[in-house]
Amino acid sequence: MGDKAYITVDMLHNAINTGKKITCKYFEWSADKKKEYKHRRQNYHFSPYGLVWNNDRYYTVGWSDSHGKVITLRVDRIAVPKYTDEPAVTMPEGFNMAFYAESVIQMYDGPLRDVTLICENDMMKHVIDRFGENVKTQILDPEHFAAYVNVPASPTFFAWVFTFGGGIRIEAPEDIARGFREAALRAAKR
Repeated sequence: MGDKAYITVDMLHNAINTGKKITCKYFEWSADKKKEYKHRRQNYHFSPYGLVWNNDRYYTVGWSDSHGKVITLRVDRIAVPKYTDEPAVTMPEGFNMAFYAESVIQMYDGPLRDVTLICENDMMKHVIDRFGENVKTQILDPEHFAAYVNVPASPTFFAWVFTFGGGIRIEAPEDIARGFREAALRAAKR
């Protein structure tokens, strides 16, 4: 996280403590590592409920007016945050912040391994979300790029890869790729 992210964290803390909304823009990443603002650069109107630190990243959980529900934003992907005088939307009744954060922001465990992923271009945002802007990548052809990552090759990592329905594939090392295929077959048999 850079200095801007820490300034955003401070702003979010203040908004939480004063019960106010913020406005901001939110971005994803293109295959060529360019920032692409979501929702045609429209501002999010966001009522922050809390901050979560996970895997060296801050996330904020809160109500998004445009989504009409509770969402999670990565703090380092928030752009142009501003305070508002608008009162924050109250946390939904029965909402459990700890449970939500645990279930939405996945935890990873296991020994670290160097893994090569083959990804469709529109997967760059997910690769950068998980591994950061400095992830080593290489464009392979007009539709694919490779990502070279150091990850705990655990069932949770396999679940993350599986989430993208083939948009991200484990290429190497072979034992990790084989382990992923075997895990998918075991899941299909149940």
